[in-house]
Amino acid sequence: MDPDVPLLIPEVNAAHLDAIAVQQKNRGYDGGFIVTNPNCSTAGLVLVLKPLADAFGLEKIFVVTMQAVSGAGYPGVASLDILGNVVPFISGEEEKMEEEPQKLLGKWDGSRFIDAGMGISAHCNRVPVRDGHMECVSLSLKKIASIHEVAEVLLGHTVTALSIVFLADAQIVVGVHAQKLRLQWRRVGCGVGFRFRAEDRAGDVGVAGLCQRIVGGRGFAAREPARPD
Repeated sequence: MDPDVPLLIPEVNAAHLDAIAVQQKNRGYDGGFIVTNPNCSTAGLVLVLKPLADAFGLEKIFVVTMQAVSGAGYPGVASLDILGNVVPFISGEEEKMEEEPQKLLGKWDGSRFIDAGMGISAHCNRVPVRDGHMECVSLSLKKIASIHEVAEVLLGHTVTALSIVFLADAQIVVGVHAQKLRLQWRRVGCGVGFRFRAEDRAGDVGVAGLCQRIVGGRGFAAREPARPD
């Protein structure tokens, strides 16, 4: 990731486009510029991390993905490799998911990007479904928050006026589902949402999410941490 090239999710870090002027000056570009987008699983994850980072701060993130075969592009994963199987490695994927959120949630200080400084560990798996990446995440927050406070922040998250320029319309970025079985590959479609779950013992908040790559919807679910006896 070049230090003067914005890694962009419009709903998350449209302000990083301020780096373009510096990039053009450094590289001698007259009119053009370079902006790139993150890994698809990173995009779904960071859409949820952004409002939580703003409201509570993030210390550590542990994420396990179950990624559809469409994410490998065409012609994709060989059928005999994936049918009835789970492949516990996707080349370069874990590195991207550990590095890209740092830049996306970081700051542009006028001359360079400053990483967010979170601890991130990612484990990525290919699974035999056509579309949609499932992500199970444990988060450690800097401020104590209940699951209801987390849901309220996510429901209230809106995009900036600058972000709307890049979007078809100003839709809700993340919603909340109460039904425990709602968050499935065959049921979510282009919907978005959270599902409340049981205890999370690895962090303050547990998140299970479905990122629909094709239709653009992202569905996520949350669970509260374990309570002391």
